[in-house]
Amino acid sequence: MKGNQSRVTEFILLGLTDDPEVQTVLFVVFLMIYSFTLLGNLAITLVIKINSHLHTPMYLLLSHLSLSDIGFSSSVTPKMLVNLLAERKTISFPACAAQLFIGALFGGTECFLLAAMAYDRYAAICKPLIYLALMSEKKCLGLVALSYLASVINALMCTNWVFSLWFCGPNEINHFFCDSPALLKLSCSDTHLAKIFPSISSGTVVTITIVIIVISYLYIVTAILRIHTTEGRHKAFLTCASHLMTVTLYYGTVTFIYVRHSSNYSMDQNKVVSVFYLVVIPMLNPLIYSLRNKKIMGTLRRMVSKRSLS
Repeated sequence: MKGNQSRVTEFILLGLTDDPEVQTVLFVVFLMIYSFTLLGNLAITLVIKINSHLHTPMYLLLSHLSLSDIGFSSSVTPKMLVNLLAERKTISFPACAAQLFIGALFGGTECFLLAAMAYDRYAAICKPLIYLALMSEKKCLGLVALSYLASVINALMCTNWVFSLWFCGPNEINHFFCDSPALLKLSCSDTHLAKIFPSISSGTVVTITIVIIVISYLYIVTAILRIHTTEGRHKAFLTCASHLMTVTLYYGTVTFIYVRHSSNYSMDQNKVVSVFYLVVIPMLNPLIYSLRNKKIMGTLRRMVSKRSLS
C-alpha cells in the first residue's frame, strides 16, 4: 500500500487565522513580543555574566532558564511571523521535524531547570549551613548538564516516534507550528501508540519535575513557618515568589495541552494556549525575575548609565 503512495515532502501550516487584517495585527503584536523576549532574556544573561556578585547557583540556573526561553520561543515564533505575511505557508518535512525537536528540547529543559531551581531554594532556605556543599559550582553545572541531556533524550524519542510514521497526505497542519497532536492527525499509519506516547513522555517529564518542586516547597514552607519574625518570613518568601509564579504559568499551560485525555482535546483551545506558553511566557519570565530583584535591576541601571555617559 505504501509503495503506491508518495510521501509528503512539505506541510502547510494553517496558522491562527486566515483573515489578512487580523494576520497583520498579529504580526505586529508577536514581533514586539518576540523582540522583547530576545532583549529581556539576553539582558538577564548578560547581567549575570557581568556582575561577579551574581555568580551563584541561583543566578547560574536563571541564566540557563533565560537561554532556554530564547530557544523555546525561537523554535516557533520566527516561522510563525513569516507565515503571517506569506501567501504560501509551507514548512519542509525536515524543518518540521527540527521544529518539533527543538521545541521539545527547550520545553523539557525548562521543566528540569525549574525543578533544579526549586531544589536550590530548598537548599538555601532549609539547609543554609551546608548550602555551598549541596549546591557547589560543580554540582550546579552537573544539574544544568543533566537537564539538557535528559531533554535531548526525551526530544529525540518524541520526534523519532512521530516522524517514523508514514505521511502520504493530506499535508495541512491545523496549527501555527509542527505540534505532535496536529501531525498525528495527518499520518497514514496506525497512530494508536503514537498518540499515547507523547502524553506519556511529556507526562513523565512533568510528573518527575513537579514532584521535585512540590517536595522542595513542602520543606520550604515548613522552614518558613518556623521563622519567628514577620520580616524573616517575608524575605524568605520573596526569594521563592518569582520561581513559584513561573512554575504556575508554565506547568499550567503545558499540562493543559499535553497531559490531558484526547477526548477533551480542542485544537482552537490548543492554539490559544500554545501562543501563551510558547510566545508570551518567555517574554514574561525576564519581567518576573528582574523587576523585584534589586541586584539585577541595579546592574541594568549601571549598564544603561555607562552607555548613556559614553
